[in-house]
Amino acid sequence: CRMYRLHGFARLVGTVVALLSLATPAAANTASLQLKVIHAHNRGKVVDPRLSALAKEFARLSFTSYELKDEAAFNLDIGASFRIQLPSKAWMVIHARELTADGKLRLDIDVQQLKFKTTVVIAEGATLAVGGPQHDGGTLILALTWPRKSAP
Repeated sequence: CRMYRLHGFARLVGTVVALLSLATPAAANTASLQLKVIHAHNRGKVVDPRLSALAKEFARLSFTSYELKDEAAFNLDIGASFRIQLPSKAWMVIHARELTADGKLRLDIDVQQLKFKTTVVIAEGATLAVGGPQHDGGTLILALTWPRKSAP
């Protein structure tokens, strides 16, 4: 597992890219994932334009502002983990537990310092938003996308 540190609260977009399978072609048991770390709060009514695709889904939540704090793209093999530091300075670990019989990816998400742990299942082509730990008067939302593979 490799570690990546965010470059501070002022920087809205991280450019962290993790390749956990070094110099090996993507296999059937490797998922290319995208993570957006979003700070949802009620200070003002601002939605980061980079979150416009997700903003409609967030309309049902009790927050008025959504800021993109970081994003990462990474490949994750079954059994491997990806680690990233959240704006709260706590480390989050995403562990690929298994590929289910129907082709979905089962992931464990864990932030030990904040006693936050959950297991999620995501289908290829889907985005899954998980209400995460509290942060700076609001909540961190972890939006995980498993894009469909493009045709060759």
